[in-house]
Amino acid sequence: MIIDPTESEASVPLLLGLLDREKVKIKGKLIIVSVGGFKNDSRESSLADVVLSVKAAMENGDTVLLLNSEPVRSAFYDLFNLHTTAIPSKAEKGTSTTQFVTNLAIGSLSLPCIVHPNFKIIVHVPTSQIPNTQTPFLDRYVLLSGLLNEADRSLHARIRFEKYVLSIRHMLEEKLSHQENWKSLSVAEADGHFSSKSFSEIVEAGIRDGVHRLHDEASNGRLLYGFHPEETIASIMYQSIQLAIERGKAVPVMPTSFSALTAAEVSKMLSEEYYDPSMPPIIQSIRLLVRQGLYKLLQLARPEQLFLVDSLPPSYRREYLLAQEHFNVILFARLLLSSADAEKRSLRDSAGASLGHVYARKWVLYSRSSADIINIGKRELQIQVANLLAIDFDQLSVLSLSDYSSRGNFLAAMEEFFHKIKNGGPTRPQVLICVAAMDSVSNDQVNFFRGRIDEYRFENPNIFVLLVLHFPPERVFSSQSAYPAVFLNEWDFMYFDAFGLLARDASSIENVDRALHRGVVSGHGEIDGRSWLASAFGLVDEKDESASPLTAAFEQVFSQLVAEVRSTADMNPHYINAAKVSQIRRLRPQIYDCTFDS
Repeated sequence: MIIDPTESEASVPLLLGLLDREKVKIKGKLIIVSVGGFKNDSRESSLADVVLSVKAAMENGDTVLLLNSEPVRSAFYDLFNLHTTAIPSKAEKGTSTTQFVTNLAIGSLSLPCIVHPNFKIIVHVPTSQIPNTQTPFLDRYVLLSGLLNEADRSLHARIRFEKYVLSIRHMLEEKLSHQENWKSLSVAEADGHFSSKSFSEIVEAGIRDGVHRLHDEASNGRLLYGFHPEETIASIMYQSIQLAIERGKAVPVMPTSFSALTAAEVSKMLSEEYYDPSMPPIIQSIRLLVRQGLYKLLQLARPEQLFLVDSLPPSYRREYLLAQEHFNVILFARLLLSSADAEKRSLRDSAGASLGHVYARKWVLYSRSSADIINIGKRELQIQVANLLAIDFDQLSVLSLSDYSSRGNFLAAMEEFFHKIKNGGPTRPQVLICVAAMDSVSNDQVNFFRGRIDEYRFENPNIFVLLVLHFPPERVFSSQSAYPAVFLNEWDFMYFDAFGLLARDASSIENVDRALHRGVVSGHGEIDGRSWLASAFGLVDEKDESASPLTAAFEQVFSQLVAEVRSTADMNPHYINAAKVSQIRRLRPQIYDCTFDS
């Protein structure tokens, strides 16, 4: 049994990575079986399909990882209690062998099934389900606090009836224990004594201190949506250790936060903010890593809470408003698609070597429910999305978890997407947008979708998966029930104020391109609120007319008025709306004379 501290099945990729790294030879196949969590998955026929999948693996000697298993555990009562019967049988060459048979409950039937000697089953149980799990089931297993911290036990020797709390923290400590060449520093404690801490421990302590100040104290735990107090920061540190090992570094390599800026602009901003010649280089490195980690967590920040944090340093506001994108999912997706341009969207190490793509291709996006998200299943809105993303309609796939009543129907829909990307060209982007209304969709359904995506290895680097989790506005203040943000298995997370699509005619791609370059209009051609906010916080040079969001606003209003007058004139050459002309004449002198003093 694997006990998972999160609601997002974070232990599953950790376990699979552990088996791969330890080169554990599993006899047979490793098969992941999950009860989907859809409305009809609790029906007897759907549960029977799950039991039959386990039955087939049991007869073939495979290993089963059973997820969301509570509805079907009673079917394996005899198996879990080792109620087996030994039946002698004859092999092909006449030698005598023994087969083990147990009973499986399939619906109202109890069928004898063969148990292969190599068969193993791993049951995944979230910590939140422990209080509601039957005590006899839990008592069959001996609890071990960690999976790897017992040196005298190898993974191959661990046998049935043991349960492990497999958390990111355990895996992080295990990884650090193997990095003997990593630097340890002498750090002053509060009592005046010095203690030796690893470089990564100091960085993590700095990130936790920043979260405590901004998230816990300044916003009463409401700033970072989806933040898990134990696993979110641990997942970022775990990812930083993995990147360091892959690149042969002796210090953590912090995962990059999403940025609409180019690599050159990011490097310039970092050098201006963090370089202090009076500080030792190692202190500068620690400060940089802490700031990068906090920038990563800013992806979860809700704008209405961020602006209430008076103690927030200007550099964090600049990162949030000018570098990151939190106000428009459509504009974010367009920026993400453009990340395929390696010259603009990839970082380079100190030697100038490319480090490849810095942004994930699998994203969980939090947002409030709105009409454009709820109606995204309509074809006309999907055409509008494809146009705004500058892709063909056949390059976009849209799924809504609420539209499917069973795991079977949903798997069939996903197979259509997998078939599409198999036959698609290697240079044509394929975008899958999956929408989940969290007032009616369970975490189990979300985990089921993510699990199927993780099982498929995308060889085409131009495949992007956007999982949009939207919730009623009244739930925005309750982040405790939010789907947890755990940065594992190449998944990234971001909070958005709006989806950015209106149920009306879309503006031209020209306006979206303008937003990409100037950041002043949104994906549907209207004024982008982040530029106004950036100006309010003094993050925009007000003397630069070309960067003025108010100038851009009046320019756009002026253009719209001219278009309306031209349309009226085309329909009736003898009549032009005098009021419109008068309005334009009054507006035009103000376009270039406006200031921020008023």
